Amino acid sequence: MKKIKIVALITMLCFICTIPAFAVTDWDKEPKSYDVRVFIDNKDNELKFPAGMGKPFIIQGRTFVPYRIMCESLGAEVDWDSNARKVTAVGNGNTVELAIGKKTYKVNNVSKTMDVEPFILSAEGRTYIPARFLTEGLNYTIDFAKGGKIMFICSFTQGQSKAEQKAILEDIVKANENIKEEPVVTNPETLPPGVRNVPAWGKIPTIPVEKGVNVDPPLAKDYVYGIRIDVRVPGAVDNGCDILADILKDPSAGEKAKAIITNAKKDDIWANFSGGFESGKHHVSVAGPKSPGVSIAISPSK
Repeated sequence: MKKIKIVALITMLCFICTIPAFAVTDWDKEPKSYDVRVFIDNKDNELKFPAGMGKPFIIQGRTFVPYRIMCESLGAEVDWDSNARKVTAVGNGNTVELAIGKKTYKVNNVSKTMDVEPFILSAEGRTYIPARFLTEGLNYTIDFAKGGKIMFICSFTQGQSKAEQKAILEDIVKANENIKEEPVVTNPETLPPGVRNVPAWGKIPTIPVEKGVNVDPPLAKDYVYGIRIDVRVPGAVDNGCDILADILKDPSAGEKAKAIITNAKKDDIWANFSGGFESGKHHVSVAGPKSPGVSIAISPSK
């Protein structure tokens, strides 16, 4: 009898050991498409995402947005609980709570389930949330349309009918049909590590993009070129500033950016700061949210 129990126990342990563990998704490494445009209510109200504030993207077939800008554009007040790693948005009579890494969320304290979870991109130190669940959680309607390679999103906050919503989406696509977007490479293996898009202007840096640095060439000529740096990684600030100098062909630009970052982060790597300067025909913005991340944005001077 004892022998049977021992055999059964061993069999059970072997079975447990063969159950595969579910891998945690590394969202920083997942391929993303940034061909996304966001509108509120009509074709003339496009939501802009300033440099250093994050940009919407499609990942694993789902559209994610930087939580603060999207919430505020829908008239919601936002809060971030760093201990619980939870985002709360209050607006339009509803309260939406989403937790990092969890598919369960709450609307007016009622638990619901998403098919994806919010996450933080470690390179940016920024929270991204699923656009649909946030918008609908705030009791608004959201719809999507594809215009060529571009995904258009419109959040409807004025109670438009289904027919009105369809007409607005058609207007958005039609109004943008002559805008030519550069193709976005969604397979990271076709670009150097750390570089995410084919540049619409400028060039892919010749200096290797090392650990702690990511480079976002702009998708169109009116978009900015971005370099994101994690100051916690040794050598990342030097490398990111060298890449800036390489893109602009201006060694002094790298030195100026490094001085701004070093002065701002010398006492507290979580310091919130912003600065900028001109380099030839370009404006360089250097900013850091309250995180160890730093964003360097390059845009053509107007």
